[in-house]
Amino acid sequence: MAVVHKKGSPLFDQAINYGLGGVACLAISFFMVYSRSDILHVIGIAFFFLGGYLFSQCSRRCSGSWGEHKALSALSEALPDQYHLFVNVSVHEKMESDMVVVGPNGVFIVEVKSFKGTLEGSVNDRKWVLHKVGREGGRYTKIIKNPLGQLKRNIAILSQYLKLERCSAWIDGVVLFPNDDTEWQDGVPEKCFCEAKGVAEHITCFEPRRPLTENLMGKLIASLEKCQEGSAMTLEEFTDKTQALQKRFA
Repeated sequence: MAVVHKKGSPLFDQAINYGLGGVACLAISFFMVYSRSDILHVIGIAFFFLGGYLFSQCSRRCSGSWGEHKALSALSEALPDQYHLFVNVSVHEKMESDMVVVGPNGVFIVEVKSFKGTLEGSVNDRKWVLHKVGREGGRYTKIIKNPLGQLKRNIAILSQYLKLERCSAWIDGVVLFPNDDTEWQDGVPEKCFCEAKGVAEHITCFEPRRPLTENLMGKLIASLEKCQEGSAMTLEEFTDKTQALQKRFA
């Protein structure tokens, strides 16, 4: 079983905030609707709909948080003891990876997407289509960003960060869809997996150009732990540091 370096889930924290906001809006709505003022009646109705919106956002983030938890539990059990699994790694304020794995054969980013429905899209498509069935049986589609694009950006950012930390290593990445209700219209694209077991096999079977030394693994683990402590760098700070590094080696 992998060694897990975990911190609180941002999605879970957001779900709590949205839920509390929804309760507050419904309480205000109840008070205003039963007042004697027509204006307050209108405002109360507005708060009622706002509360419904906040509860829907709460539900979405709860679903995403549960998907991350499910993926974490399954992946940590499937990986051998010599692997370290980091949860919610933030290099800077505009970047966060769901999971980062460090092992003897490299560094791996795992992005988790808890979609429900049938996905249509390929590796090179900028947008994917999600076909869903509503609670009352109605069918509709939703356009989503190709998560492989996010994965590619996060690999580039983490690579730059590790160079700043003087412990650069090869980084590979995959996208995990842990929800049992996720289906694919034209087959699962490359670098995408529907089970944590498949991700674990991909990671453990990956053949690097050269294995990581114990010393380098120690530096990587320490650098990733820093991304879980306190506040992440601002995007401006990260950009300034990477530009300075590039000038140094230009």
